[in-house]
Amino acid sequence: MEETVKLSAEVGLAGISIEDISLTDLTAYGFDLAVERIRAASAKARALTDDFVLVARADGFMHGLYDLDEAIRRIQAFEAAGADCVYVPYLNTLDAVKKVCSSVSVPVNVGISTVEHLSLQDFAKAGVARISLGMALATATHSAVHNLSTSMFEHGDFSKLGNNISYDVIDKCVTKGRQ
Repeated sequence: MEETVKLSAEVGLAGISIEDISLTDLTAYGFDLAVERIRAASAKARALTDDFVLVARADGFMHGLYDLDEAIRRIQAFEAAGADCVYVPYLNTLDAVKKVCSSVSVPVNVGISTVEHLSLQDFAKAGVARISLGMALATATHSAVHNLSTSMFEHGDFSKLGNNISYDVIDKCVTKGRQ
């Protein structure tokens, strides 16, 4: 973990996320190992000269490897081990979001993929400090392409192509960062 933090900082990253699962076989690390990984990463992050945000993720919940209570036990331990922010992906109710947020004192990240019906105000009231879009924008884009394609190629209807934003708006979006 120390090397990951060091190399991440050297290339200019402002922080990293560390999962509590093995990405090669999607098994959860044992509790003690998961916490030790965060402790080691945190120690290295604190030794850096620049700010560096360490997000500790309880990804086993998302994969059904453990329940919400175990996810909360893990993020509480991650906080104690020095995580700056915690994340339990795929919380699917506002009550679950609130439960996670109230269980720790560090900022909580929430992915909107399973709670996209909530507003920014709902997230704020629940105590969420950071929101991840994950695949939500890509999925919305793919849905638009699919729906337009179906309309055109299966029904011969091109009328939905008239509901687009103007080239002026697109140009402003693309060039805004250059100003």
